[in-house]
Amino acid sequence: MLKPLHIYAYGAILHANASSTSIAVQIGDKEHPIFSPHSFKGAKILNVGEKGEGIGVLLYDSHFGVLEDLEVWFFNFAVYSKGSWDYNVRNCILRVNKVGLKLDQDDEGVNRSNHFRISGGYIGCETGIHIAGKSENVIIEAVNICDSSDLGAGVWIEHAEHTIIKECYFENNPNIDIRIGGEASQATATQIEECYFLVKKTAIKIEKSYYTRVEGCMAINSCGENFGLFIDMTEKAFKLIYSHNYVQNLTNNLFFGSDGMNVEID
Repeated sequence: MLKPLHIYAYGAILHANASSTSIAVQIGDKEHPIFSPHSFKGAKILNVGEKGEGIGVLLYDSHFGVLEDLEVWFFNFAVYSKGSWDYNVRNCILRVNKVGLKLDQDDEGVNRSNHFRISGGYIGCETGIHIAGKSENVIIEAVNICDSSDLGAGVWIEHAEHTIIKECYFENNPNIDIRIGGEASQATATQIEECYFLVKKTAIKIEKSYYTRVEGCMAINSCGENFGLFIDMTEKAFKLIYSHNYVQNLTNNLFFGSDGMNVEID
């Protein structure tokens, strides 16, 4: 477990066997939350045990931190925040993990993973970013989000309030690029701005949600067929603002509601 400090590990490679040690690096814990500025930069962390097990970096009730220039490969969760807030995740490469970055509550359900900014870097995991636990004020900016699985998503905003995704690049996600809400959990106030999608199946799927804005995006069908979707809304999706998007060889499945006012198109 790391105490409040700044670790610059450029050139260092950490080999962790997640089959025997479930957490490679942990910052903070239940008895020792961290409230001082701290950072962890430059390390390459590899799971050399059974692929898809363990956690590369666990953030537990640690706050005001920076993860920068990390590479994390072959874990269940590359980076897992449990109740940490005010974090910057910059220019990280998270590859071939089941989940690249998960934001959630701590084990007691007291603290949430609020005020995260994820910027730059490359995330290529079965599910790239999974936002849960009613996390608030998460910004995802200028990230390459690619290579998710047939059942996963580039970004899944499951249970969150005020999420902004802007200037991101989505490619080779065979199921969904961005999934908003779930069957039971709700996402509130989601904004998707100026993103670029090379769409395999569905760029944006909106399930149980309240207020989604999609503006200034470009989406191009990359599957060679004519069945791809830019936006797929379910009847649980309330209020979509659709503004100034360029879509090529894709269709929309929009839920306008009984009064026709559930979707506003500029």
